[in-house]
Amino acid sequence: GTQQMQAAMEKYAHFKKTDFPSFSQYEAWAGADLMIKGLENAGSNPTHASVIHALRSIKSYDANGLLPNSFNYSTNFGHNPAKTCSWVVQATHTGFKMAAPGPLCGTDIPGTATASS
Repeated sequence: GTQQMQAAMEKYAHFKKTDFPSFSQYEAWAGADLMIKGLENAGSNPTHASVIHALRSIKSYDANGLLPNSFNYSTNFGHNPAKTCSWVVQATHTGFKMAAPGPLCGTDIPGTATASS
């Protein structure tokens, strides 16, 4: 997923190999990718309702590997997951290095409205 996004950013946004996307650009990429999946699965003449129905039928989405965990939109559409994970890297003079060997995860504070969602 990272290589696909980097290639598209180089082609369409005039990025160089040494440029790296911002958090907002990653969010926009994943959001657009999810919307494309909804449109593709909504049929030949998509409507608002058919796109939403198609999105809610996605059982495993991880933005082609950009997200460290999959989302099941058939059961978790529009809800904050109780556990959220992110890949964290550090920019160094020679490139990037992982801040941890795996994704870093956090959970909601117990007793909050979304802790059991």
